[in-house]
Amino acid sequence: LPTETDEDVAGIVHTAAKARDIGLRYHNRSRLRVTASASSHVPKPHTPFQWAAMDSLEEIARKQKLLFELGRERNISLKWHDSRVSFVEGVLARGDRELADLVELAFRKGARMDSWDDVLRFEAWTEAMTELGVDAQRYLGTIPVDGRLPWDHIDVGLEPGFLKQEWKRATKNRLSPPCGKPKGAQVHHTNVQDAEADQRKLICYHCGIACDMTQMREERVDFLTKLGAMAPRDRDAEGEDAFVPAYRQIRKNRKNQNLPPIRPSQGQAHHYRLQYTKLGAVAMTSHLDLARVLPRILRRAGLTPVMSRGFSPAPQMSFGPALTLGVHALAELVDVQLTDDLAPDALLARLNAVSDEGLVFRAAARLRGKVHAPSRVAKLAEYVVRADTLDDGRLREAVAQLLAGERVPMTVARKEGQREIDVTDGLVSA
Repeated sequence: LPTETDEDVAGIVHTAAKARDIGLRYHNRSRLRVTASASSHVPKPHTPFQWAAMDSLEEIARKQKLLFELGRERNISLKWHDSRVSFVEGVLARGDRELADLVELAFRKGARMDSWDDVLRFEAWTEAMTELGVDAQRYLGTIPVDGRLPWDHIDVGLEPGFLKQEWKRATKNRLSPPCGKPKGAQVHHTNVQDAEADQRKLICYHCGIACDMTQMREERVDFLTKLGAMAPRDRDAEGEDAFVPAYRQIRKNRKNQNLPPIRPSQGQAHHYRLQYTKLGAVAMTSHLDLARVLPRILRRAGLTPVMSRGFSPAPQMSFGPALTLGVHALAELVDVQLTDDLAPDALLARLNAVSDEGLVFRAAARLRGKVHAPSRVAKLAEYVVRADTLDDGRLREAVAQLLAGERVPMTVARKEGQREIDVTDGLVSA
């Protein structure tokens, strides 16, 4: 963030360590894991930081290394964004119409779904910038507060000068309390009794958005009423707040059991392994999107999936290795857990009756005992390549070279950097 110091960066790990220490009060040490996620700040239009400079790739790498070293010392796992993705995002976020040619040229050089780290073609962007004479620092550096901005003509409902005021407050390390909070109060009231008794004027920054302050006050009371927070909680004899977190109320005297609270039993889980096809337009459905599509198919089929017990319950499913977007598939695997006890043929009939076109379930089997995920079970993948533009002679020659064991080097991107692999290491036959 703008104005941050190494001490601020280290605070990310220190805060995560405090969270872990709290968790250790209720969990067995061996079952507790804390992960801190840190993203690179990208200044965006229509925000108080739209004038701020973005850290260079070298500075981001230095801060990420600092986080990694501190995390290793405190046993905290760290995740962060690829700084190269943030670099491209920063250029485009505050870019002007002159970048239209850059986007087109990068596309022609192979840039596609570059927000995915594994397919980022960073060199396509840097080469395009060099060829077009685009100075990235023009878009990533500090912008004069009194200068004109490419997005000044866009009205987002804010009064002129509001963002400048917030920017100045931020650089002076001054906080802007939340809108709608009673003037002078440190936090919002946490119960109806105090909220209704406090008739102080609510904070409004006159940003230009026409807020109804009376409605905001009423909505706060309505929200607290729905929570059942009608009156302040009593203080105990030692003067400490008697509030006990919800998970402690439910997990009382069960220190080493996992959070969140146990939900009612869903019944016996029945494991099924399904084989399906992805043909036609559905081949353009990504792996992540397919994970959202399948639960909808289950609901349309009147089936009830077993849900995970986390804070955000999700259907218990396990897919095989992810396919590249656009690749057609004839025999993909997915495991599902259902509360429904069905014969495999009956399950297939119900699924195919409501499935998307091209997504056909060809086989089903009931699994018993210890079940390994399809991604672990699948050891080989068979590909069929259609090469209409190659003549038979060239194709046979290429296959012969592969079978002869000639090395086929390929550079792939990994978290630790680029790495060269030999494609033939994973080739069984052709």
